[in-house]
Amino acid sequence: MRFLVLMLSVWMGYAVTLHAAEPAPVSSPPPSPTNLTVLADPSLLLPLAQLARDYAKQTGTPLTIAVKDGEEAAQQIEQGLEAHLLLTANQPLVTVLRNRGLIDVFSARAFARTSLALVGSASLESRTDIARHISLAAILYAQPDLPIYITPVSTHEGNRALALMENPDYAELLKSRVIMVESREMAIRRLKRTPGFALLLATDALNDPALNVLHIFSAETAKPVNYEAVVLASESMAQTRQFIGYLFSPKGQQIFAHFGFQPPPQSQR
Repeated sequence: MRFLVLMLSVWMGYAVTLHAAEPAPVSSPPPSPTNLTVLADPSLLLPLAQLARDYAKQTGTPLTIAVKDGEEAAQQIEQGLEAHLLLTANQPLVTVLRNRGLIDVFSARAFARTSLALVGSASLESRTDIARHISLAAILYAQPDLPIYITPVSTHEGNRALALMENPDYAELLKSRVIMVESREMAIRRLKRTPGFALLLATDALNDPALNVLHIFSAETAKPVNYEAVVLASESMAQTRQFIGYLFSPKGQQIFAHFGFQPPPQSQR
């Protein structure tokens, strides 16, 4: 009997000692934030630069903003470019990526919009016969000798300018004075060199002190340009959606408004 008690005591002591010797579980460190890569239209660069800084400071998530035109973005996404989010007004591009299974088909949401505008050289402001409060027709008739630059129909502003010239209410005003240039950048360069007008997106001119927005066309006259946020297929889709939420936050919308963008209609968000 004494032998059994002794053996039991030794066994219990061993068990306790063994239990005490087990190492405590080590908690794994939290995963570091993914560096999100955002592909964006060139016209979004200014607001996105500020959004990226503010979001990184607030959440610790670094963002890389890559400005791409539609064709370049499509090629690089198809070739496996590591990107997480596409911010674009290029609807054909979104359709191509959707058909090829490269995006979350339910993710597309409009987060900002801009409109077609008649833009003039800053030097026009010094002319007493040009004033912001007069009508579009009065502005153009006041300077009948100045050209109106437009861009190719493949651009957002060029597409809307062409539709405007086919509108009977504007055809006579525009057609005889229109000069097509190869790009938005060339139209702006010409306006900076000599007095003239151009049909551009309002946000491309509002942020340039050398240009004046003289008239913004209503949605009924020229279809607005809506920018959509589209989640690309990746392993960081949850984090990408969190950043999209920031685009729609009061702070995010305030930044877009600061650079001349308008919120889209509630029905398109």
